[in-house]
Amino acid sequence: MGDVGPPGPEGPPGVDGGILLPQVFEVEVDFLAENDYALLFVFPEEIEVFESDLVVAYHFAGVDNGVDIWEAMPHLVYFSTGIISYSFDHTFLDINFYIDGNVDLGTLDDEFTLNNLFRVAIIPAEFLSNNEGMNISQYIKEYDTQKIKSYELQ
Repeated sequence: MGDVGPPGPEGPPGVDGGILLPQVFEVEVDFLAENDYALLFVFPEEIEVFESDLVVAYHFAGVDNGVDIWEAMPHLVYFSTGIISYSFDHTFLDINFYIDGNVDLGTLDDEFTLNNLFRVAIIPAEFLSNNEGMNISQYIKEYDTQKIKSYELQ
């Protein structure tokens, strides 16, 4: 081994703070008449959610060749007598899972109401600092729309 050379130049400054990664967890729900076919899940303290974060949910639909299948919600199930929808709403404090539909929910088989597994993803996001809303007229000028000419079909 030879002599140690001179030190190299200092690298660029790094990013301050930690990296925010999405958080994912699963919730099992039994939809029963006693709970109005809904479950309000309050986010535990270790799951930090801000008002600007995105909250998305998926419904477990089964396994195919050893791989879990997750369907984005709302997830619709069609019957000859109507439709049910596995849906959710949320705040930055909780997520509410529920079944809705145009069938008598009390007549659903247990496979549709018991042991439903949901995967929830909390995706960190920030509101734009100057979020005045968008107005299409700000982006389309009259001359842009006049660029479209009639075309002759042959």
